[in-house]
Amino acid sequence: MIKSLAPLLALLMIMPSSGDELSASYAEVQYLQGVMYDTGKGVPQDSQEALRLYTLAAERDYGAAQIMLGVMYAEGSGVSLDYVMAYMWFSLAARQVAEDAKRYRAKVVRSMTSEQIAQAQQLVREWLVEHPRSSAPIEKIR
Repeated sequence: MIKSLAPLLALLMIMPSSGDELSASYAEVQYLQGVMYDTGKGVPQDSQEALRLYTLAAERDYGAAQIMLGVMYAEGSGVSLDYVMAYMWFSLAARQVAEDAKRYRAKVVRSMTSEQIAQAQQLVREWLVEHPRSSAPIEKIR
């Protein structure tokens, strides 16, 4: 088990020591830990721990974690199926990881009502207000 954690520990050793770079590095580590728990690589598989870690990274505006949360909500994997939340996370990720996130979001939209889409768009706008440090450009919320 210790050997499998070596890459993660190596990443921790080279992390920057301050500011936005530190926040981004923590988000990447949280995301990578989430992947480990999601897949059971090096640790026991635990969807709830993966969800917690992906959420921490996504709240730091880490696009890959936002996609993983969108997937979890779209599939009901470790969470209740929730297309509104899936749409929200895919929309936020689309600002950074555009093509993958837009493709996932397009699949989710096919299962949503216009009211659900409007609700999800509102959640995106609220998230952006609550996270002003998110500097990636936002596409038009559609």
